[in-house]
Amino acid sequence: MFTPKDIENFNKIYNLVKTNGYTLEGAKKALTKNNISVKTVSIPLDNEDLISKLEEIKKKLINLKSN
Repeated sequence: MFTPKDIENFNKIYNLVKTNGYTLEGAKKALTKNNISVKTVSIPLDNEDLISKLEEIKKKLINLKSN
């Protein structure tokens, strides 16, 4: 059986990997090294929200590239 702490850690890892783009190794390092607290997402993003977030990221990347 999983403990509530196990579920909490799973949610943190999931969000670091799926939402924030970390690799599994990167998420492991972030959790152990920085003791990061991550907001869990209880409702999956629909396609429109996902597209919107990706477009925001694209704009930021283009801006970084041009600077």
